Amino acid sequence: MTSSISSSRASGASAVGLGSAGGKGSGVGGAMGGIAGNIASSIASELKLAVDPDGKGKQGGSAQDLYEVEEAASTIATNLGASPAERGQLSKALHKFASEVASLMVAQPGSQSMVKVERALNLAAQGESGASITSVLRTIEQTTASVSAKSGAGQ
Repeated sequence: MTSSISSSRASGASAVGLGSAGGKGSGVGGAMGGIAGNIASSIASELKLAVDPDGKGKQGGSAQDLYEVEEAASTIATNLGASPAERGQLSKALHKFASEVASLMVAQPGSQSMVKVERALNLAAQGESGASITSVLRTIEQTTASVSAKSGAGQ
C-alpha cells in the first residue's frame, strides 16, 4: 500500500532540502534539497497526493527550468568561482539528480520515496566539506546514486 504525501510533508519537502546545512562548503546539499522539494511538491500536486492550500500549484522556476536546476547550478558555480565548463558539469550532474528524484517519486509516489531522498540528502550534507568543483560533483554523483539505488526505499 502506498502512503500519501501529506500536504505538510510535500510543502515541507524543502525542509528535506537541508537549507540549514550550516553554510559550510558550497551549499550543494541545500541546492539539491531545494530541487528535490520542488519535484516532490510538483509531483504530489499533479498526482493529487497533497492538498494545495492556495490552489496556485508550484510557483517559481520557468517552463524550461521548472525545478530550478539551472538556478541551483549557477549559484553553486558562482560560489565556487567555477569556469563555464565546470558550470556545465554541475548543471548536467544536477539534472541527472533531478531526473532520478522525479523517477523515484513517480514510480513510488509515497512517503517512503521522500524518506529515501531525505536520507541521501543527509549523507550529502555530511560529506559536504570541501569547496572544490571536484568534491561538489562527487557529492552530487553519490547522492544521485543513493536515490537511484534499486535496493528499495529503505536504503
